[in-house]
Formats: sequence, structure tokens, C-alpha cells
Amino acid sequence: MSSIITLQNIKKKHGPTTLFDGLSLNIEDKDRLGVLGPNGSGKSTLLKLLSTLEQVDEGNILRSRDLETIYVEQDLIIDPELSAYQFIEQCNNPIKARAILEQFSGVDTDLKFKNLSGGQKKKLQLSVKLSEECGLLLLDEPSNHLDLDSIILLESLLSETNSACVMISHDRWLLENFCDRVLEINPIYEQGYFICDGSYGDYLEKKEMFLEAQTNQLSSLKNKARTEQAWLRQGAKARTTKSKYRSDAANKLIEKMKGDTSRLKETSARISFSSSGRRTKDLVEFESINKTFGENCLIKDLSLKIQLGTKLGLIGKNGSGKSTLLKLITEELQPDSGNINRAKDLKITYFSQISELTNNLTLKQVLAPEGDSVVYNGALVHVASWASRFKFAGNQLVQPFDSLSGGEKARARIAKLMLESPDILLLDEPTNDLDINTLEVLEESLINFTGALVLVTHDRFMLSRVCDSFIGFKEGGILTTYSSYEQWFSDYKSGNYKLSSKSSTGKISNTSKDVGISSTKKNKLSYNDQREYDSIEGNLAKAEQKVSEIQEEMLTLTDPAKIQIACEKLGRAQAEVEKLYTRWCELEVLRG
Repeated sequence: MSSIITLQNIKKKHGPTTLFDGLSLNIEDKDRLGVLGPNGSGKSTLLKLLSTLEQVDEGNILRSRDLETIYVEQDLIIDPELSAYQFIEQCNNPIKARAILEQFSGVDTDLKFKNLSGGQKKKLQLSVKLSEECGLLLLDEPSNHLDLDSIILLESLLSETNSACVMISHDRWLLENFCDRVLEINPIYEQGYFICDGSYGDYLEKKEMFLEAQTNQLSSLKNKARTEQAWLRQGAKARTTKSKYRSDAANKLIEKMKGDTSRLKETSARISFSSSGRRTKDLVEFESINKTFGENCLIKDLSLKIQLGTKLGLIGKNGSGKSTLLKLITEELQPDSGNINRAKDLKITYFSQISELTNNLTLKQVLAPEGDSVVYNGALVHVASWASRFKFAGNQLVQPFDSLSGGEKARARIAKLMLESPDILLLDEPTNDLDINTLEVLEESLINFTGALVLVTHDRFMLSRVCDSFIGFKEGGILTTYSSYEQWFSDYKSGNYKLSSKSSTGKISNTSKDVGISSTKKNKLSYNDQREYDSIEGNLAKAEQKVSEIQEEMLTLTDPAKIQIACEKLGRAQAEVEKLYTRWCELEVLRG
């Protein structure tokens, strides 16, 4: 592969904040780079630099001649009076754009842009951008506002592109399936960033090893600093050049230790939901529930029991009935027929994807409407302390809620929810606009929640980690239960997901089949293939041993530059193991 764009020691400031200082990055033809980092770290700025929408303050960006770049920004801004049809007709390839939009479905092209939902705007934007050819495709949160069905389609469309891609996303499932390199921009790293070859899962493993090595280095540094501090307290008996040199070096060492200690403290929201502690096993029971809006049947003959400890995920297209089911649980809606039995004095907390907070309030008024404190787990907590738990600075308390970013609004709403102690926690798209660090903390809290949980989210990673049972919403109001997300996805891919009358309601679907390598006839290996097959097991053992050796080496390193080099070596070694395993499977098939 050849390099198409190279960043050489670039520096970029945004106001008083330095986003990058010494960032170097090489992007090659057909690269698939995932970009991660906390909100405000400079991810979107990086894409704007790559697209030439912004310029660097220092350093160089070298581009291959005639490089065509397409940038899919987070929010599409066009004439609000323009219709979706007119927008498509103005693009370079309207025929292909219409074909892609038809696959996404659910967009009336006669509607004006101002009347489209966030999801419809995103589908329109992606259809136009993905219809064009380019050498470098830049994607800033491409799955935002999309339902699960559309995200799965997006993943398929991206897998077919021949362009190099740089993608910012908090969708960890998408990152795992799509990316072959990961870049994290984060001040916890001495260089300000960390890059490694491999998938999102590989990145998590290498990041843990990198930070462990950094922590070991810091521990060594602290020990040395304590020795030097003791020497400084004693005072140099003679102010010789040598003692002055040691004094200066000691002070620099102490400052470095303080800086490293501060840098490695990665802050994250402290999310922890507490349940009511009730011991009643059965909380809500649906008996043959039906719910229809007009001619649209959303729920047909549903029998369901929600018990203490239930962790239920709801999966389906937008408008399929997921939010309707949540509102039936809360009694905001009533069924057309059937019975709903609830435990006495049932406490339910509902996080709706439509914010109920009043935007003319300040953040302080939203978090503590009754005064300067909140009550958490029976204790008074000052609102400033409570806000800091969710990564809000003290001066943000007087900020209008409407002026907060999407991620900040989501964290504020979660902060309000945590003040309640429900029997049942209902979450409708709680992950929107949250960064990955906050998502991970939220997941751990939901896993440890002892009440019942019903979760609606397009975050497949969260669904798979948190929930132990699932309901798939099919056409015609048919609801089918599954024991895992993977089982639902197998049913979805097989085509059974769209059946509207033959699925058995309320029972585990067994329509999924194991997917394996099959062959209709046995083939003999050629002479060369047989020789390769005879040696591949030994080559695999050597390749896996090399991976282990590099991992052990990383634990002994302290120099960040050497750790970064070792991470890159580890990525190449793991790629070689994966390549050998793939070839082994191919040879096994040929052998029959």
C-alpha cells in the first residue's frame, strides 16, 4: 500500500487550548482508521485538518497528488426549504444516491429538509456522500441518529468501499468490525495520542499494557523523586557546580513526577444506579397485551413477565413499538386489550430519548431544583460536588442547560436519574452523545444494578454486555424473544426477522443456524499446499510465541517512545497470527 496523506509533527490550538502538539500520522491507501478520545480532545478538528477545512498552526500535512476527500460531518447543514429530492438531484451521482437511500428506507423525498428527523437527515447525508468516489473518506459519528437496522446497513456499505477511511465513532461494535487501526487522542498520554494496529478489541488490550507500563514507570519515578526530595531537604553543604546541577535535576524530576501523576488520572463520570432494595420477585406481568395505533399494530398478543434482576433489551426499527412497550410499563399508555399486573407501590424510573428538561433553566436548577443540595443514598450532597461527579466544572452550574453539548445534556439527565432508587429502570437511548469512557462506566453501573432493567439502545456493544434476554420487534406487532444479541442477529440475517405471522410470540426463536465453512465436494491438496499444511501448525506456534514475547517485553519498558514502537510490533505480530489461522482454515477446507 502507498501513503496518501502524512501528518508531520503538527500543532493545532483551539482558542487557548492546545489540541495537538507533535502529532505525526501516516494514512495509506485502503487504511481503516478509527479515532477515539474524550469530548473536546480534537477528534473533529483532526478530520477538518485532513479535509483542508482547517489549517495547522505548525508542522506539515503532505497529500498525494489529486487526492479526492469526502467529509461526512456530524450535522448536515443545508437550505431548510430544500426538499430531500432536490438535495439528491444536486449531487454528483443522483442515481446511485437514490439507490442507497432506498436501502436505508423511511425517507420521504418530497419532505423539506426542515421537516426531516435527525435519522432521516443522516440517511440522506450518507446516501449522497457514499455515492461519490474518493481516495479518503472522513466520517464523523456516521451512526448518530440511526436506528439499529440502518447501522447494520451502514456497516455493510462501508465494508464495500475501496477508499481509505478515517472514522470517529462511539459505536464500539462498528469500530470492532470495520477498523484495522485505532488512534486515541487523549492527554493521559505523554505524546497526547496513542495509535496501534488491529481492531478495537486489540486496541483495548494494547492500551491496558501501555498504561500498565506507564504506571510502572511512574512508580519508579516516585521512588527516585523521594530520594531526591530527601537530599534537597538536607540542603547542599557546599553550593558547588555539581550540587547545583543535582538540585536542578531533582526539581525537574519532581515536576515530571507531578505532571505524570496528574496526566495519568483519567477522569470519568461516576455513574452508579441504586435500586429500591425491595424483595418482591414479580414486578410487572403482561397477559396477552395488544396495542394498535390506527391501522398499525405494534404489539400483538404479548405475554411477558419482568422480575427482579431482569435485564431485557428491546431491538427493532424506529417506530416498531419499543418506546410504546416502555410507556405501557409506566402506565403512560394503556393496552387495547389484555391485562397488566404490577407489584404494589412499584417504583419506576424512565429515561426517555426525548428530554423532559426545561431548557430555560441553568444546570444547577436542573440538577438541584429544590436548593443547593441533592439527596443521594440518603445523604445530602452539595450540588457542586454532585456536578463534579459527572465531569462538570463549578462555573458550568450557572450555564443555561440549552447551551450544553449533547454529551453534557445526557450526563446531566443521568445525574438526575441516579437520585432515584427504582424497582425498574427504563432506558430509551441513553447512549446518545456519550463518549466511550462514559459509556463504559454506564455499562458497569447497569450490570451491577440489582433491580429490573429494560433497555432500548442502538449500541450493540452495550446490549450484548448488559442484557441477558432480548425482544425483537417484527412486522405486524409480532414480538419474539432471544437469549442473546447474536441469536437475534442470526435471525435478522436469515430473513426470518421480517416474518409477520408465523413467529411464536414470547418464546425463544431457534431459527438461527450455525455458520461454518462447508464444501460440496472434497478436494485434494496440491503438492505445494500439502507442504504448506504440514508446516503451518509449527509456524503458528512460532508466531504466537512471538506475540507472547513482545507482550512480556512491553511490561519491562518505561520509555513512551519505545512502548509505542513495541505496540506497533505487537500489532504486526498479531496480524501474522490471524493471517496464518485464516490460511489454515482454507487448507482444511481443501483437504475436505
